[in-house]
Amino acid sequence: SKHDLKAAKKFGQKIPAHPNVRTGEPRWKFVHNGLVYITDSTCTREITSYKEAITIDSYPISIPMMEHHTELKRILKEEPYLCTGHTFIIIDQSGSMRESDVDGFKSRSHAAYGTLSLEFIAEQLSQRPNQDDLFAESVTVIEMRDEGKAIFE
Repeated sequence: SKHDLKAAKKFGQKIPAHPNVRTGEPRWKFVHNGLVYITDSTCTREITSYKEAITIDSYPISIPMMEHHTELKRILKEEPYLCTGHTFIIIDQSGSMRESDVDGFKSRSHAAYGTLSLEFIAEQLSQRPNQDDLFAESVTVIEMRDEGKAIFE
């Protein structure tokens, strides 16, 4: 709302935004109370606004961890009977997934991936007392646009 933009301009952080792609006109980005506002060069007209995305820290993957993962993938490929389960996760990537109506996430798509990493993957990893044991569960993530495409196996 205009009131929220006014508060963001008064109390928020003002940062140069990416210029208008067609005209090259500068734009401004105001960040305040978890909301981001993009305005024109005069800071009087709102171009767009969205909720500020939460940050998910990267988890460091060591070379031995990556080698262990590669070895497990090889074993499951060569001896598929060792796989005790296979989870398929299909993530909608239609136009509606660009909507920014999920608290804490920039878009529905970011919310889907954030939830996948924070809830599903983290939960699976925390349930493994010994990280060196063969983990015989497979996961495939498929992005669904006009057609499905496996992006992670």
